[in-house]
Amino acid sequence: VYLNTIWMMSLLVRSLNRAVVGLERVPSYFLGGGKRSGRALSHSQQGDVVLSGIQCSGVPTLGNYIGALKQWVEVQNEHEDTKIFYCAVDHHTLTVPRPPEELRRNVHDTILSLLACGVDPSSSSLFIQSHVHEHTELAWILSCVTQFSDLRFMTQWKTKSKGKSLGSLGLFSYPVLMAADILLYKTTIVPVGDDQIQHLELTKTIARAFNRTFERDVFIIPEVRLGSSPRIMSLRDPTSKMSKSDKSELSRILLTDSKDDIAKKIRKAKTDTIGDIYFHKEERPGVSNLLQIYATLCNTSIANAEVAAQGLNKEGFKDMVAQAIFDELSPIQDRMNALQKDTMYVDHVLRSGAQAARNVAKQTVAEAKDAMGVTHSL
Repeated sequence: VYLNTIWMMSLLVRSLNRAVVGLERVPSYFLGGGKRSGRALSHSQQGDVVLSGIQCSGVPTLGNYIGALKQWVEVQNEHEDTKIFYCAVDHHTLTVPRPPEELRRNVHDTILSLLACGVDPSSSSLFIQSHVHEHTELAWILSCVTQFSDLRFMTQWKTKSKGKSLGSLGLFSYPVLMAADILLYKTTIVPVGDDQIQHLELTKTIARAFNRTFERDVFIIPEVRLGSSPRIMSLRDPTSKMSKSDKSELSRILLTDSKDDIAKKIRKAKTDTIGDIYFHKEERPGVSNLLQIYATLCNTSIANAEVAAQGLNKEGFKDMVAQAIFDELSPIQDRMNALQKDTMYVDHVLRSGAQAARNVAKQTVAEAKDAMGVTHSL
């Protein structure tokens, strides 16, 4: 048994060295005590807790901004009595090995982007996932009550591993880490897009399994809140979501794009040959996508966006959209430039956020370990 263990460890080490040095790519997917009562803790036993995470893929896209980051800011401004945790999930990013310098830069750019977009450290705790070791500790604990079959039938696993003889263990089990991210803070509300519902349902299943197995209501069953923000589509293929995984840089707007770059990408955005500008998602996905972007950034309705575009040809319409994007992103870019020069402030924010997160996380892990009978450290 010992020799077999050593052999398996050597295989793992060789695999890691190949992935890091040779940059072999793997697919990515890619945000208490008491007697058993048959339920988890109710929300009334604590105030609401909100948690959201974002992949550390560098500077976010306009789609990330509209679909998630604007909501993050709205949540923190509208819920003064709610504990809010915002996390840059760098451990999830490790499912795709990359040069270490690239990962460090991506984490840094992600944090600066969140602060520049309006995440306020006085209203929410902003931290990097790997700075709170309880995330991975709880992930292992939860993996011991997670069914293999539940992970095997996760849609993203089936999609990302399709056509491959093997996928990494990290890719297979990352939904358990996602569950740990959520359950660690006794989260009551998780704002998600519709593509993440399956992961939240698995989180609920894992929480119930732990509470039932160890007859302790340690974990709260979180509530899923579907975001109201529209999904922003690719500028080159308006039937697909805007994503950094698209090979074409013309498919997306980054928060740091210059005015000229924005104008160029919008001018090349796929539309159609129909003269009038009006919204019809099925028949005119390209034009509808641009109208949606304009309406969202101008805080107006689609109908008002159509009125604003009346009398414009396609070139004029695209110029109008490009200007609205630049007007929204320009102050964000100014704040990012200022934050680049204020490293002491950014470091202070991350230290404070991680400490606030650890204060909650270590208590949750202690409760889980006590329920399982794991001895306390001396």
